Amino acid sequence: MNVLDVLFNPSKFFKETEDFPIWISLLIVTLNGIVGAYITLSAIENIKLPAEAAMLGDVVKVFAVVSAFISTFVGWVLYTGVIHIISSLLGAVGDFAKSLKVTSLGYIPVLILSPISYYVAMSAVTTMQLRNPESMVFGLAISLWQLTIWSFGISRWRNLTMSKAVISCAVPVAATYLLSLIGYFMTPKTFS
Repeated sequence: MNVLDVLFNPSKFFKETEDFPIWISLLIVTLNGIVGAYITLSAIENIKLPAEAAMLGDVVKVFAVVSAFISTFVGWVLYTGVIHIISSLLGAVGDFAKSLKVTSLGYIPVLILSPISYYVAMSAVTTMQLRNPESMVFGLAISLWQLTIWSFGISRWRNLTMSKAVISCAVPVAATYLLSLIGYFMTPKTFS
């Protein structure tokens, strides 16, 4: 599997690659889960808790780290499910396993850009900023990169026109980003 083609020429990748083992998808998502859990743990460890909340600190850390890891897999399956259902309604053919594989490849940019995600998260914690516009812009850039990979994959592997594939993939991406924007504006600007 040529990762560079996945990232920078997904049309070529999905044209030349008809399938790959599911363990590759599981590895990509697992690595993303580990990185997400690490970033979450690092952010929590850098937050100064009041003395009365300090004793709950370890419980919060464990819960947050496990949640960050598991949510990566839940997100993968949810994105795949929505994309698979919408593309099926638009006339796509093919099994759910191929959709899972396509969606997992969209997690490669997240993994590659994880050092920047770490920096953005730590910057927000050290400056005590809960609302971080840089993270929203960065998140949008990653989402558009994922959308590109997913659209080419769904189009090629599920025999769907490109415009219908883009619609299938754009719906969950737009919904997720809209929820992020709502959360952004509802969050206090700084830690209290």
